[in-house]
Amino acid sequence: MPITKAEAQEVTRAFVRDYPGALELAYKFREDAAELYGPRAAEVPQDMKGGYVPKETQHAGRAYRGRVDVPLANVEDAGDLLLTLRHEVLGHYGANTFAPAEKRALLDGLVAAREEPSLKPLWDDIDRRYAGYPVDVRAEEVFALYCEGIEPSHHQGADLFAQGTDQVRQKGQQSFAETCIARVRPMQADDLHNIVCVVAQGLHDRSRTQQTFPQINELFRRDDKMEPKKPFHETVAEKLIEQLKEGTAPWQKPWEPGQPGAFIPTNPTTGKRYRGINAIQLMSQGHSDQRWMTYKQAAAVGAQVRKGEKGTPIQYWKFSDEQIKTDADGKPVLDAQGEPVKQSVKLERPRVFFATVFNAEQIDGLPPLQPRKQQDWTAVERAEHILQASGAVIRHGEQNRAFYRPATDSIHMPDKGQFPTADNYYATALHELGHWTGHESRLDRDLSNPFGSEGYAKEELRAEIASMILGDELGIGHDPGQHVAYVGSWIKALC
Repeated sequence: MPITKAEAQEVTRAFVRDYPGALELAYKFREDAAELYGPRAAEVPQDMKGGYVPKETQHAGRAYRGRVDVPLANVEDAGDLLLTLRHEVLGHYGANTFAPAEKRALLDGLVAAREEPSLKPLWDDIDRRYAGYPVDVRAEEVFALYCEGIEPSHHQGADLFAQGTDQVRQKGQQSFAETCIARVRPMQADDLHNIVCVVAQGLHDRSRTQQTFPQINELFRRDDKMEPKKPFHETVAEKLIEQLKEGTAPWQKPWEPGQPGAFIPTNPTTGKRYRGINAIQLMSQGHSDQRWMTYKQAAAVGAQVRKGEKGTPIQYWKFSDEQIKTDADGKPVLDAQGEPVKQSVKLERPRVFFATVFNAEQIDGLPPLQPRKQQDWTAVERAEHILQASGAVIRHGEQNRAFYRPATDSIHMPDKGQFPTADNYYATALHELGHWTGHESRLDRDLSNPFGSEGYAKEELRAEIASMILGDELGIGHDPGQHVAYVGSWIKALC
């Protein structure tokens, strides 16, 4: 016998007690779809148990962010209704508690993982039930279907298998960052569980509310042929490929010797220079000011990002975490003042985080870029010191070209007098020192690739970027002219 309206209301009240965030929605119980939708009932499946309408609605003088419709004739009992509420509220409404870009990333992560063994059964079920629907609709249904199995104890710490709520959020954020944002690995069922638990906990403690407002499921409907959002490193690589073709990639731009550290992007709030892929990403944006900061960092110094300016995404990784030290009995170790002692613990799986930064040229109210403090050493002296301190064997005059020979672990350079300037000599030597770091006794890279191969091009790209960064650090300039022939190979290596 189908559930009655009174029974349905009681189940819903209990559900809302577990998830107060669900109070943002109105609940409409009717006998069947015809009573819910009138003539439009023919447009919905006959066996529909519930529907989420992501549209602001008014009821009894109060505004709600959306509505859950339930045709009672299709709901078997209280347990069946509970599954429906989890599906519609934790699943569909919960998916809209992500910001638009985050929801886009969530759906992309689910689509990319559709063939993963732990998620394939869910996808097969949804593909069967929603055959012909756009892939994004099916991806959200996969998310909602998984939510049906979520119990409050999974995220509130009420059973032996649950973690504390902080750990629930931490694990969920890590899974979301790695499988949906950075896409460093495909999503697994455990990741989906972690993400769903973050949503459920957020609706439990009301820390999550609607951020995406689709027009009745239209906002994220798209052609199935469209590609999911690309991982961060692929986006950076694609931009670099276009710049290489145009001759405008960061390491293709020459600059004259001058003030050290005037080129590599820097955060003036922290005083630190951006490194790795973030430095390349920011240098490729074409700004002449090296200062970059977040919106909040700009506001903290009384500056304002100009309206309409687009930020640049960066990523950073966390490899260790600060935790409270415990003794053999699992109790916190206290210091002399009775405060818990903290220790740095290496993470089993590094976490990736993302931020959006703006260049100083996009911000009003910042002071002019100040000259760096004058160093008490000359650029060539410092460059020579680096070469000497490295211990690299450097031989001169044997040939009229510069190269590194792995077999003898030696750098070969023309005589210094053959270079137009000392800066040019040291820029070339530092390029070869970049190759030197790849020896098996150091970073152990494969240096055996023949000229013209992808491996050879990648190695040249590493050395050229190293030369560019060191050239800026020392103020000896950068001359990419001698490496023009590698452009085609670099493009191939980045593809």
